[in-house]
Amino acid sequence: MSMYRKKRAFYIIGSLLAGVILLYGIVYMNDKPGGIADWRLSRAMGMQETIRTPLGETPEEAISKFRHQPARQVIHREPVEGGMLLFTQQPQATGSNLQAEYAHKVWLGWKWAGGGGYSIGASQTSQPSDTPKTALDFMIFPSVKKPSMPFTLVFGRVQDAAVADIRVQTHGAEAGNYIADLVTIDAEHTIWLVRLPWGTKVPFELEARNDKGVLLAHQTLRDQQGAGSVNLGE
Repeated sequence: MSMYRKKRAFYIIGSLLAGVILLYGIVYMNDKPGGIADWRLSRAMGMQETIRTPLGETPEEAISKFRHQPARQVIHREPVEGGMLLFTQQPQATGSNLQAEYAHKVWLGWKWAGGGGYSIGASQTSQPSDTPKTALDFMIFPSVKKPSMPFTLVFGRVQDAAVADIRVQTHGAEAGNYIADLVTIDAEHTIWLVRLPWGTKVPFELEARNDKGVLLAHQTLRDQQGAGSVNLGE
């Protein structure tokens, strides 16, 4: 090989190596804890300080590192656009407790990007016979500016075995009738979830029906970050 060709080959290899190093540097500055992605997420959530979201090799590890809750039990994994939804509960807890977390896939692994949960005491879920029986409970996660959750999430637990169909009706520009996914966890526990288009706003009409299509419960949800329960017959 001539000296010219050798120099040209070294130049090409050196340019490629420099490009790879530069690309990795940009990716690292974006994905590292407290980096550009965390700065953007913090501003989207209305925070003045920048959160430091740790990296994980799996969605479970990323969420566990962020939440510092290794004892929570993962009961369902839901692949979604850009990442993974994990539903967890506190083992041996009384009443209804459910948490949903969204982990975002980045170049360097996984990072928490949104989520939270609710808890309803046993006294509310196990009601006396003379009070209305709960059909389901719910929580709403609004979508915020990217890179956080790229959808609005409505989810909860089914509390009455007669409930076979749950729907969320939206209004405005994103008007639609969205059917919930019902996920059986075990013989006694079922969760439900609906992913609405990014930016969908309340009010939502939440309906629960039996397997014959009979309306069992209905409630208008007006709190963009609300949580609660819906009784049969409402």
